[in-house]
Amino acid sequence: MPLSSLTRSILALHCLSFVLSLSVLILAVQDCGLLSLCLNPLFGAVTMAYHIVALVVAYKRPQSDPALPFAFTVLPVLLALGWLSAYAVMSALLCQHDTHVVIFNTTVAIPQTMRITQKLQVMLDPFVCVILADLAFKSQTRRSALLHCDGDDVESDCWSRNTDDVSIRSEPIPLAGRT
Repeated sequence: MPLSSLTRSILALHCLSFVLSLSVLILAVQDCGLLSLCLNPLFGAVTMAYHIVALVVAYKRPQSDPALPFAFTVLPVLLALGWLSAYAVMSALLCQHDTHVVIFNTTVAIPQTMRITQKLQVMLDPFVCVILADLAFKSQTRRSALLHCDGDDVESDCWSRNTDDVSIRSEPIPLAGRT
């Protein structure tokens, strides 16, 4: 069965986010994730695991129940907030110009010169955040469309099928005080 445009865009967002997360993970490993206080490697690995699990579950789902569980629409929102927090941490550390930061009685040295890998991490984090937020929105849109549609044509747009039931009245509405 051919995929709808919404399903194709969700698949493309999964793939794009997976590639960007892998790229950030590789870049963060080169400098031990110091600039993001190890948040980039953490969220890179968790995001990649989410995409693998979501795609495998979507592939294994039966055609009679194509909607993914609600958790698969909530997790991208949480991951997007995580990527946003990693970006905020990196921005805050870059603005402070401190050489060391103390976290839980542990002193962490902050790099004073940005290497190209750190610049790329700072640039890619907002992209991953926006892609995951868009993925969450589109996944929830598809999920609600699938739950409100009949089982015969689950990939179609429910809104276009349900507009036949709507009748438009062209009668004037009486205003209060006027007869």
